Amino acid sequence: MGLKMVVGLDSSKYAEQAFQRALELARKTGGSLVVVCGRRPKSISYVAAFQPALTIASAMKDAEERAAEALKKAADEAAAAGVDVKTEAVYEDPAESLINVAEREMADAIVVGAKGEGGLSDRLFGSTVTDLLQRSTIPVLVVPAR
Repeated sequence: MGLKMVVGLDSSKYAEQAFQRALELARKTGGSLVVVCGRRPKSISYVAAFQPALTIASAMKDAEERAAEALKKAADEAAAAGVDVKTEAVYEDPAESLINVAEREMADAIVVGAKGEGGLSDRLFGSTVTDLLQRSTIPVLVVPAR
């Protein structure tokens, strides 16, 4: 039985590289993937403080549509490679969601890119990778930026 990996997917090229590496490992080992795409609630509440409600609703709908498209693309690519895949959209902190999904799915590893779509706040307060490395009891594979 191959590796079961949870892969974090956001709109960054680093997450795409992590997905590609996890897909390759799953294909080679006869493993499977659970691809998780989500949004950080802190960013929504930050925007809510400065934007009208309709703008927030539109932004959330847009984020959901982009997540659904990214997950469908990942699922199609995994299926074409002969890899079993599940997808999940989540709406909580990225590190927390990856850990929760990995524990629930009894995953062997969590796979993430070295960098994500975060900005200045990630540099000031810590990144998803740092959070995962500090909090996860499941091994974390960090795919370096290329």
